[in-house]
Amino acid sequence: MLSRYRSVIKKGNSSCRFLSENLNVEVAQNFPKDTRVQVIENCTIKKIHQTNKKVTGVETDQGIIKCEYFVNCAGFWARGVGQLSEPYVKVPLHAVEHYYLHTKPLPSLDAMLPASSKERQLPEDWDHFHVLLEQLIHSVPSLDNAVLDKLCNRPEAFSPDCIAAAGGVGKATAKIIVNGDTDFDMYELEVSRFLGLHNNRKFLRDRVKEVPGLHYGLIYPFHEFQTGRNLRMSPVYPKLLEAGAVFGQVMGYERPTWFDPAHIGINQDAQVWSMPYRMAYTNTFGKPPWFDFVAKEYQACQESVGISDYSSFTKIDLWSKGNEIVDALQFVCSNDVDVPV
Repeated sequence: MLSRYRSVIKKGNSSCRFLSENLNVEVAQNFPKDTRVQVIENCTIKKIHQTNKKVTGVETDQGIIKCEYFVNCAGFWARGVGQLSEPYVKVPLHAVEHYYLHTKPLPSLDAMLPASSKERQLPEDWDHFHVLLEQLIHSVPSLDNAVLDKLCNRPEAFSPDCIAAAGGVGKATAKIIVNGDTDFDMYELEVSRFLGLHNNRKFLRDRVKEVPGLHYGLIYPFHEFQTGRNLRMSPVYPKLLEAGAVFGQVMGYERPTWFDPAHIGINQDAQVWSMPYRMAYTNTFGKPPWFDFVAKEYQACQESVGISDYSSFTKIDLWSKGNEIVDALQFVCSNDVDVPV
């Protein structure tokens, strides 16, 4: 079972297929009032049909439902749902343990407890939760006298780039379906922001160990993830490492953020790949530790010569039957591009 909650939303001659725990409710609320909504529970999705990269229907264990739009809101099942289409859609999500503490009603607190589903429960671990409980009582002293009812441990899905709880997604989705566009800027939420490597199960398991803590942490500028590193490297990566590069990550690529002269030439007798890998960091809202290094690099580029490795940049193949592409690039570019490759 990939998801327990389904709905078909129809408007006129069009229809939209949803898989959701709660987002389908938000989407439905933002459709016109005359829109008909049908909810089908306990229905297994088998395949998502496409023609020319456009959804045409959803195959279920109760038959095929034709639709023009398909919204995947299956929570931590969303990655598996994305793989039901061909070509499959990358939805990099991975579940981690997420705890909820239930107490008996407290006079001083509004008892708004989250609903839970028994079939999604994971084994409780009071020893693991004890550290959080101590901090909770410190922040809310009245809980010290609370009668604990139960500890719920449920899987919660996180994306590898730490985007969650994106309010307004349901409203924006409804507008896109009805109007073809939305007045919200959805660029940072586009699923196309991910590469195939982000959907790798090993990478996701590694990354989501770090992501949940960032939701509640103090994030400094130029934050760098500590997990899921050394996935894509330039052909000159060993030379950069040997030159004292301190690396940041962009779309999985390890790129020099600055060069530390103190690390140039170390381990001269060792293999380059055995040299220590150094990860970029800032960890301050003030003057960053790399400021002076970057200032010297800037000065060197301004007064002499600088070399940049563009291996990680996007490559675009342009083609034409004649010389149209060459002529266009000659007009746009400052250098001569009509050279042998």
